[in-house]
Amino acid sequence: MVTISPTANEISIENSGISSANYSKLLISLNQQDLENGIVLKAGSIKYTQEAQSARFETINKYGWTFNDGGLAP
Repeated sequence: MVTISPTANEISIENSGISSANYSKLLISLNQQDLENGIVLKAGSIKYTQEAQSARFETINKYGWTFNDGGLAP
């Protein structure tokens, strides 16, 4: 389940069942978009791959996003 709260600037994919590979693709895709500032994306324990690390970092720095996730996959 994906929950978007427009008033709280929050997106939750915590219980969506998304894989690390697809979460990583999402991070890369987000970084290629013109995004709103200050969004919090809650991903629970979902980890991202090395391929998505720079896209995640750039989204944080450019748009001020916060990612609550499981961190970098081993």
